[in-house]
Amino acid sequence: MKKITLFLFMACLPLISCSSDDSSDGQSTRKIKATIDGTPYTFNTVSVGTQEFTDNGFTYTDVTITGSIDNDPSKTISIIMMQGETGNDASWYFGLQEGEREFQKNGSFSTVVSESTNNFVKGTFSGTVVATDDGETKVITDGSFEATY
Repeated sequence: MKKITLFLFMACLPLISCSSDDSSDGQSTRKIKATIDGTPYTFNTVSVGTQEFTDNGFTYTDVTITGSIDNDPSKTISIIMMQGETGNDASWYFGLQEGEREFQKNGSFSTVVSESTNNFVKGTFSGTVVATDDGETKVITDGSFEATY
């Protein structure tokens, strides 16, 4: 059931609304960088979406950042965090998609959100991700993200 829910979420990412750019110079800052198994990557096509949820009377907004390389969906990184929250617990999902294979963070993976406002997020990530199909691992170092939305 968990895999089905995650698959449906990933399939709906393009449908999540993106907010307009509120930066003063009209330029949007959106970037994700990471070294995966020793190879550096810049995910230069980045989308940001927000979605509001209410759970037991508590309303919160998730911010989803998804990056690809030159708009090629064969390798993507997705990070989901609660808007306005900072620290290691602010992000509840990290995934690497390579073709049809999905890798998710394990217990030692760290995503630290250092800044989070109503239109900006910034942070770092590193650790091991594990393939959901066969347990293969990949090591991610020097990960960073920044997005104005």
